[in-house]
Amino acid sequence: MTYAISGIQSIRGNSQVFRKHITDLLSAYHEGLLTYEESSRVDRHLATCRACSRAFEEIRLGLSLSQYLPISGPPASMWDEISADLESTGITRGRTDAPPRYANYGGRRRIHVLRPVLAVALVILAALAALWLYPGFRSGSDAPVSLDAYLGAIESKPSEQRGAAISDSPAGFAAVDKQQALSAALLAHASDSGPLPGYRLTTQRIARLAGTRSVQLVYRRDGDVFSVFVAPEAVRYLFGDRLIQETALRGTVVRRVNSLFGSTVWFGAGGVHCVLVTQSMDPGMIEEIVDYFVSAHHSAG
Repeated sequence: MTYAISGIQSIRGNSQVFRKHITDLLSAYHEGLLTYEESSRVDRHLATCRACSRAFEEIRLGLSLSQYLPISGPPASMWDEISADLESTGITRGRTDAPPRYANYGGRRRIHVLRPVLAVALVILAALAALWLYPGFRSGSDAPVSLDAYLGAIESKPSEQRGAAISDSPAGFAAVDKQQALSAALLAHASDSGPLPGYRLTTQRIARLAGTRSVQLVYRRDGDVFSVFVAPEAVRYLFGDRLIQETALRGTVVRRVNSLFGSTVWFGAGGVHCVLVTQSMDPGMIEEIVDYFVSAHHSAG
């Protein structure tokens, strides 16, 4: 099966897509009301525009928090006040002969009726503020991690420099110590030998997202280098306009992301998903790496 991720334009055409902010499309995007092409273009814009990404996160968070608000009716006292106001206008149960005195239904009486409504609104605002400040309600994230520019930087290098580019940091990633990275990648229990014999974990980085993390692990053996990105399934990896092909390796369904060098393989493993980036096109080597991460994450789960 072949997927064209946002196939409207080529990679070279990305700069022409959404030069302005797209806040008016974000609600429809969140609700899945855009066409596939529009949604893909919004994906690409969010990967590069901080302002729109922040606006989308606020929309997503607001809709998420609304699920925790209790559904309740207005206070009983409000109905008493409304009933009293209706009586004062001549509109009472079983009485239709008296004309309503609209001139009296205003001023202080209107404010008096609205006061309970304003109180309820203030309670809701206070609840929203409390939920925002409570970190437990911000632990989920569908924040995207765009690897398109990172892959493009590798492609732009001559072949002898691509290994160094693979070990480079994508935007938003910062170096951390080995144990912290392995714990965040749910690999603290894994074998010290690593995915392949002779390869050592030499560099590790973390991108801190809204309540979660994405990890980059860089393995080396002499001049050979490969990177593996690991993140919870809630984190979206974005690849721009690149073609993605679904295939299977030793029974594991993977997606090959089109790149102008080696192999980029996207696969799921025990509640996380991983992206392998390597210059190698050796299927045996790729299968071993995928096998290692799938097995390690399934045993962690």
